[in-house]
This record gives sequence, C-alpha cells and structure tokens, in this order.
Amino acid sequence: MTRTEVIDTERKLLNSITLATPIQFFNDPKLTVIPEKVLSENQLIKANSMDYVRIPVTDGKLPTYEMVDFFVQYVNSIPKDSWLHFHCKEGIGRTTTFMIMYDIMKNYNNATLDEIINRQLALSRIKEKSILSFPSKERLDFFTKFYQYVKEQNNDFKTSWSQWLNKNNFPLATIR
Repeated sequence: MTRTEVIDTERKLLNSITLATPIQFFNDPKLTVIPEKVLSENQLIKANSMDYVRIPVTDGKLPTYEMVDFFVQYVNSIPKDSWLHFHCKEGIGRTTTFMIMYDIMKNYNNATLDEIINRQLALSRIKEKSILSFPSKERLDFFTKFYQYVKEQNNDFKTSWSQWLNKNNFPLATIR
C-alpha cells in the first residue's frame, strides 16, 4: 500500500472504534480498555504542539523505495536543530532501521557504516538475541547501498534513492 492508503486505512479503523464499549487486547485478552476518546497519533501529537510524520513500513520488512524517498526528502526539509522521535511496535526493526538511516545522513563523512550500525544497536537497548538477528543479509545490503547513496549525494540529494538505484543498475525488487 502507498503511504496515503495506509493512513486512510488507519483512519477508517480508528473511526470504527465504538466509544464506551470495552475492547480486549489481542495479545493480552485479560487487558481491557473502555475508550472515551479516539485519536490518531497525528491528532494526539499535533494537539501537543508538535509535528508528526507517519512513514508506514510493514513489520519485519525494509522500507519501500517510496518511503525511503519520502524519508530522505523529509530529513532534508527540517531545520538542522530539529529533534526526531522514531518508534514502531516493538522499537527494534523499523525504529532501528530509520535511526541508522538518519545517522548515516548526518554522519556519513565522520563514521564508517559499521560504526553507525554498532552505535545505533548499542543505543537501542535491544536484547542481545534481537541484536544478533537484526543485521540480516538483506538489511546489511540495504544499509550498504544507502550509505553509498548518501555519500555520493554529498548533502545535496538532487537524486532520489529510487533514481540512484536505477542509475546504478541495482535491481529494485531485491531491496523491497
């Protein structure tokens, strides 16, 4: 699904929640909540005078080219002193992936890819078992290509990630 389709689907699901009716958590049936108000993350964050950007990525997967292009464009559009908060369901795969991508964009000229990955894994407080499984071949291939892409852009980013992959004859289907 595209970013817009994901956000629309999420909105419809949130609108389907009936107020004052108990909801059981799927992963913990003993836990029940009775919703009094339903807000999207976007509504909640903006109500607290902050900005919000949703970058949908399937759990356990890498971001699509569309999402990488969107992320790169967004990071390059914000003021240098901006604070970003990344999160996903468990704070492991997608969060750490975007933290590494952000770190690459900010520090590619001061750190090797291995240093960036190791720094973000150490900061993530991911359990050792998860850290060992995080750097899969597919993920490392993605980070290696992304690091090279960022280095070649030299903070310019006139070429999108998708265009760069095509230009360098990287098969698009293997990175999704």
